[in-house]
Amino acid sequence: MIQTSYIFSELWGRRRRTWGVVSLVAFSIGLLLAVNILAESFQAAFHAPLDDIGADLTVQRAGDIPEKMEGPVLPCSVVPIREEEVKQISRLGPVRSVAEALLIWDFEPDGYFSIMGLDPEASSGPALLKKTLVSGRFLEKRDRLQAVVDRSFSDSHNISPGRSVEIHGAQYEVVGVVDTSRIGKLAAAQVYITLHDARSLAANAEGVRSLYDFGLKDSNILFVRAARDQVASVEKSIKEIMGAKVTVSTPSSFREMLGSVFSLTDRFAWMISLIALIGALKLVGRTAAANIRERKTEIGTMKAVGWTRRDIVLQVGAETLVQVLLGAFLGIALGILAAQLLSLVTISIPIPWEMTPRPHFLPGGTDQLTRDVHLGVGISPILLTAAVAGSLLIGITSAWAVIRPIANLKPAEALRHE
Repeated sequence: MIQTSYIFSELWGRRRRTWGVVSLVAFSIGLLLAVNILAESFQAAFHAPLDDIGADLTVQRAGDIPEKMEGPVLPCSVVPIREEEVKQISRLGPVRSVAEALLIWDFEPDGYFSIMGLDPEASSGPALLKKTLVSGRFLEKRDRLQAVVDRSFSDSHNISPGRSVEIHGAQYEVVGVVDTSRIGKLAAAQVYITLHDARSLAANAEGVRSLYDFGLKDSNILFVRAARDQVASVEKSIKEIMGAKVTVSTPSSFREMLGSVFSLTDRFAWMISLIALIGALKLVGRTAAANIRERKTEIGTMKAVGWTRRDIVLQVGAETLVQVLLGAFLGIALGILAAQLLSLVTISIPIPWEMTPRPHFLPGGTDQLTRDVHLGVGISPILLTAAVAGSLLIGITSAWAVIRPIANLKPAEALRHE
């Protein structure tokens, strides 16, 4: 039978050794949690720009620079994607949906603005702007010659619902105002129209026809939703379908832009955790074995007065288990603290120019766009389970380290020199 009072008197009487074991376990569990929370935070940060628009990948094709910056033109990083290519991508197994969009630059005598053609019923891409409506209503699929404008464009041009904006000689009624900044900065525009209207505009624009045979079912940006664990295979398949000039952006694209430190932390988190865990296993096991050697006389006396091997193993094992549990709780507390501290840290994710092209020669055209992301993500159930499993592994190893010397210890040998 385990004697609770004996356990705590031993732990208190050997405070230095107890604190040593608790500290080792807490350090290993705390490091396991902190490193993996950091890695998960980076993963969430890399996904954030795409999560803003409800996509797992974006697809574009690079092409030629417009010959003249007059009227509607296609930016060189977003040239036509054909209907058949979209169908092939949609048929890929891991792909759940594909939302098409069409980005156009419009250079008119009285100024420049960017136009995005969208499918209002899509589940990803600029259609998510409906959640950021400031005033009026959002576009509907049946709309023709109607537009929604970004709030900053509305403020600077004094445009509100009920008024109109001229696009290449045609008047588009403004039906709503949205806040583009609230869904990130990927493929943002100042004026949004239906995909039908945008295709008609591009197909009839001289600046587009001079370079491309643009069809009424073509687009130039795709927002793809796919199984997250198969994003890499989807990216490979899309490149095979669309050829060398395709640009497929995934969370890995943002990770690569941030540099090797972020990549190493993400890729080697579990390796660092495993090294810390193995180190803790060895040190705690040695500490437990040393504890038995120091208590040889005490254990010999216990056997001499009638304690069975099973009783002693349970008693000493319970002492070790209490130390490990205390260390595990302290380690989890350290992990929670690390998550809280990380939530105070913000990193800026660079947005490649190709994903949100702006004319270089205009003010702000070369500015680096970024998406600020808070790192803290909390402790996931999987990570917490791993921490508990690591604690149990340390506890079992420590218990095994005390069983063998106890089993081999004879009372006469222990008391011989007393």
